[in-house]
Amino acid sequence: MRKIKNLLLFFIALSAATTLHAQQADAIVGTYSVTSPNSDNKAKIQVFRAKNGTYFGKYTWTSAKNADGSPVLDLNNQDKSKRNRPIIGLVTFWNLTFKDGEYIGGSIYDPVSGKTYSIKGKMASNGRDVEVRYYWKRPALGKDAIWKRIDH
Repeated sequence: MRKIKNLLLFFIALSAATTLHAQQADAIVGTYSVTSPNSDNKAKIQVFRAKNGTYFGKYTWTSAKNADGSPVLDLNNQDKSKRNRPIIGLVTFWNLTFKDGEYIGGSIYDPVSGKTYSIKGKMASNGRDVEVRYYWKRPALGKDAIWKRIDH
């Protein structure tokens, strides 16, 4: 009986630890105000968790507009077949993984330059914002940014 009780306690503790890890990882889920590291454009990015447990983000708004006020298209994309798609709704980053309190291993597409970079980040000390590092090949070769949470 004691072995069953200990085994039950072990599974309860394991379940609690798994739930806590998922809650910490999901802290990034939300909508953020972001300034492009390559221009003065501002955007809103909605971060969500995919079925595979990684995190993705898509544009829900951008300050960049055409002269007639219409939404900006992905004109700088290196793939010419994608240049007619609107920026709004575009998945801008993907495959960000939560590990040891950090979000790592993701890629981010910058429609201003048409290039894709690596990305990593962590929740800021205020528990709301995200400290992000955009980089090419190595984190030392990059730029820092703060994504400001605008929901909740």
